Amino acid sequence: ITSEYNGIFNVINELTGLNKVYSVTKGEVTRLTTKNGGATWDWENRTIGKAEPKGIEIISDVPISVNVLMGKPYSSEGYTAIPVNAWGKKYIHNSYYDFNEVKPWRTGFLIIASENKTKIKVKLRGMPMGAATADPSWKIGETNTIQLDKYETYLVQGDGLTLGTFDMSGTEITSDK
Repeated sequence: ITSEYNGIFNVINELTGLNKVYSVTKGEVTRLTTKNGGATWDWENRTIGKAEPKGIEIISDVPISVNVLMGKPYSSEGYTAIPVNAWGKKYIHNSYYDFNEVKPWRTGFLIIASENKTKIKVKLRGMPMGAATADPSWKIGETNTIQLDKYETYLVQGDGLTLGTFDMSGTEITSDK
């Protein structure tokens, strides 16, 4: 997390009781990691097909930039977090295939709710048609609906057992909030 200003920010999850305050110094990076206890985001140890209270909210008294990096032994990926007030209600997922090589790397996406009782419709697209995700109730070509409360996340992933044949690109995700 970085900023052009000196300030403070809170990392919050009311469902789990998380509420930590950090400072940000102009032009410097404040790192929150799983090693220093500042971040609890753990993609590898999430339950597939079940709502979990693992989302976090970051509130700052100054404008900040939040950049997320997920490092693994063989690859890394990252993104810049989008403020909730800039979120939309419709997304199209773009991903990479399941990749069973060194270990089963799963394609997938994570949904998070910013408000209670958010209804989300997921039209699972990709290839091959009819193939199931790691949760067999989710199949390409079908539409599922879930409801999440604020801070809840929902993970949809492949099983990671194919090499370049299972992909969920084109999946439509829409919500009422």
